[in-house]
Amino acid sequence: MHRYAIALLFFAVVWLLALILFPSSRRFVLWASVACGVAGPISEYWHARDYWTPDYFAPIVIGTWRFGVEDYVFGFLFGGICAGLFDARLARLGEGNAQGWSLGRGAALIAALLATGSALMALLTGPLKLNSLHACAAIFVVGALIVLCIRPRWTRAALESLLFGALLMWVFYWVFFLRLFPDVLADWWRPAALSGVACAGVPIEEPLWAGAGAFFAGPVLRCLLYCGGQRAAPRDPAVSP
Repeated sequence: MHRYAIALLFFAVVWLLALILFPSSRRFVLWASVACGVAGPISEYWHARDYWTPDYFAPIVIGTWRFGVEDYVFGFLFGGICAGLFDARLARLGEGNAQGWSLGRGAALIAALLATGSALMALLTGPLKLNSLHACAAIFVVGALIVLCIRPRWTRAALESLLFGALLMWVFYWVFFLRLFPDVLADWWRPAALSGVACAGVPIEEPLWAGAGAFFAGPVLRCLLYCGGQRAAPRDPAVSP
């Protein structure tokens, strides 16, 4: 069964809606999608060991690293959705849309972010023995908090993104995925990885991870572009926070 591929249809619809509803954020959505997409397969190096083992249309196995194209597509869609919402909310609050970065500079910053994240995952899941999901969420939250200390005006949009990401993931499971595949939790997830705490049948780990990821994606990617000497679209004086 290609349940993972079917799950992506839900997020594809939401991603397309983000492009339609946030036209001035489209460039940022696409950059964020590319960055988060690459992070998807990389994260499976750790998640497949202690969190879950989803089924893939065509699994790719490199030593102990098992992943699929679906991992890239999920990261691409979910990361783009959350970054687009964050950028659109900042524009609404008077901060302007992020724009103006170059392909080469953006690629270098994304590569540096992925390398740093991978090193931190290796540290937290190796010597520190954290579960990969907990390690990933911790990196998300700490990274976002560091950025928000630098850009405190972004806090409201970041918190709204956190809540949206968590709610989106819960709706995905409760309304869509678990209705189609009620046995998927038993088939994919490692029992020891789940706390047993659920909200209407949805394991609490999933919306919490999604909220942390949404909290991270917009602020961190946008801050990297600023730190790289990029600019935001001018603030519209007619828009008030």
